[in-house]
Amino acid sequence: MPPKKVFMRLIVLAMVMMIVLPLQAQQNLIDSLLNALQQHPQQDSTYLDILHEMSYYYYSNDAKEGLKRSEESIALAQRLNDSRRLAIAYNDKAGSLSILGDNKTAMEMYKKAIDMHSKSGNTKGVARGLFNLGLIYYNISDYQKATEQYLKSLRIFEQLKDTPRIGILYNSLGVSAMFQSDYPGAMEYYLQALRIHEKTNSLRDLANVLENLGLLYRRLYNYNKALEYHQQALKVNIAQGAKIAIANSYGNIGIIYDTLHNTTEAINSFSKALEINQSVNNKRGIASNMGDLGILYKEIPDYPKAYEYITTAKRLFEEVGEKNSTASMLSETAGLYATVPDQVLKDLLHTSPANRYTKTLSLYREALRLAEEDDLTDHKESIWFGIYETFLAQKNYSAALDAYKRYDQLHDSIHNTASRDEIARKEIQFEFDKKEALSRLAHEKQQLLANAEIRQQKIIRNTSIGVTIMLLIAALTGSVLYKNKRDADAQKAAAEFKAQVADTEMKALRSQMNPHFIFNSLNSISDYITRNDTKAADEYLVKFAKVMRMILENSEQKEISLADDLKALELYMQLEALRLKHGFTYRIEVAPEIDVENTLVPPLILQPFVENSIWHGLAKKRVHGEIQIKISRENNMLHCIVEDNGVGRAATATSEPARKSLGMKITRDRIDIINKLKKSSATIILTDLTEGTRVELKLPLELNE
Repeated sequence: MPPKKVFMRLIVLAMVMMIVLPLQAQQNLIDSLLNALQQHPQQDSTYLDILHEMSYYYYSNDAKEGLKRSEESIALAQRLNDSRRLAIAYNDKAGSLSILGDNKTAMEMYKKAIDMHSKSGNTKGVARGLFNLGLIYYNISDYQKATEQYLKSLRIFEQLKDTPRIGILYNSLGVSAMFQSDYPGAMEYYLQALRIHEKTNSLRDLANVLENLGLLYRRLYNYNKALEYHQQALKVNIAQGAKIAIANSYGNIGIIYDTLHNTTEAINSFSKALEINQSVNNKRGIASNMGDLGILYKEIPDYPKAYEYITTAKRLFEEVGEKNSTASMLSETAGLYATVPDQVLKDLLHTSPANRYTKTLSLYREALRLAEEDDLTDHKESIWFGIYETFLAQKNYSAALDAYKRYDQLHDSIHNTASRDEIARKEIQFEFDKKEALSRLAHEKQQLLANAEIRQQKIIRNTSIGVTIMLLIAALTGSVLYKNKRDADAQKAAAEFKAQVADTEMKALRSQMNPHFIFNSLNSISDYITRNDTKAADEYLVKFAKVMRMILENSEQKEISLADDLKALELYMQLEALRLKHGFTYRIEVAPEIDVENTLVPPLILQPFVENSIWHGLAKKRVHGEIQIKISRENNMLHCIVEDNGVGRAATATSEPARKSLGMKITRDRIDIINKLKKSSATIILTDLTEGTRVELKLPLELNE
């Protein structure tokens, strides 16, 4: 999640001057630049710098005017024989050309700038040129070459320790990874970029990362999360007055609303984006918005508008060299030919019903050719599914089966790999969090012992000095020595007790993070995936992640609310029930007089007893098992009961004579510590039942007042 502090500042700014400030700031900037040109009529290096600033401003707001100013800069730099500023002017021109869709010429301009910077020894200029060249390769859907350029640029900026640029490159690498279906890799790059831009407070770059996180969550089908990120990016972009970025945000928001079947909001968002992109002549943006509107009108359906927008978008994408989007528009056109009524097919598409599927397949194959040129896996997946449906409509079942196999192979490749990678990433992250928590507890223990030793040394030193002085005062010497020794012993005992507390807490955390439970859970997730039961895998993974998070968060607290503790315990039982194929049920009963939100207990104090019930009682039981958990109040004590109908302790002792419960021992140690700290009489009572075992735990009642 992005940090709320950054956005609160942005929201305050946007609420006050949401409309007036961006427009006024833009006009003030252009007026000041024009005024600077008028006040400096001499065409020298200063004049050239002003032209560069104008080119840079117009780059994202009026690409045609930006191109005009950059060409003026090139001509003047050549007359002044100023190679450094000439390279900058080439960069400015390339940026405007890219917006206008002329990627081929833009690439030539960037290469010229890189060559000039390299010859002059301008390392930073080379790095920027490589980054911009990567953006061009991205524009033409060559993500592998884009990544190569980004990595070259990143290495240079890392040497230069240019933190803001490093953040921008991480963001761009994330985009390339995302479009190559490497979703865990993309997420890692985005999060690194987000951390950097939060520290540098670079709002424009922060907005870009937020936008891309929205795109990533959209690909992962988490549409509410995606909408949240796009809306946050929109607020930042409006505050910055960046027209193209604002249009991009509206376009992305429109896609989410369309996916959520909110047609009115989707059309409204796409139309806002299209209006802005047309005002700055952003050809790529215009094509994207028209394509999205065309797809939306196809769903309504409004076939004339759908065909008009989709074919216009296809033409514009072809002009800017975007194979990825061109393939998408070809697929959408093929879908029109396949689905429109016969009369619309004749009147609008000028095709007879007899040739419907021939034309449809022709368009799909053209889209497939473009997708295969750049190995666009996600596009190939959807195209093969369209081909499969077309063959099915033709009753060409053999060809339909072959097409479906190709679709299914691509589908499994994308989604199974993503799931395996995500599980691996979560496992690594969990191990990191676990080590961090254990390290923190170990450090606290070591620090307590060290402080005790220091205090002991000080006391010994002071005592020695006192003895020397008190040799002259015999009566006082005995009193002082006795007092110092008593204080030293008391402090040492207190330090050892605190160390014992830290050691017990660390052991409790290790017990709660039982390696067998962790790896058994991960194996269960892997098993679900192997059996293609992605729904069960997702359910198990979500619960597992919640349990681990709650364990780590609660480990920092001496006491948590009874509500939170029962929530974590219930999640743990749900996971174990899933692993045992629902081999047991559970029931939690809390007496009405107990306020679970304000009653405090040590975190996961009941978990070891539940674990014993499951693995030593119910797992060995052939019939369905049950665990009952009851919480009530007895005077000033909290009375907790964990009861199961398992095989009982006697049967367990016979089958596992040497096995001891580490969790039970640690819990008894925790109870002893509670009794010492609170001078209470907390107890654990184990009772063998006719069928099963009952554990009663009595704790001092603590309320959060």
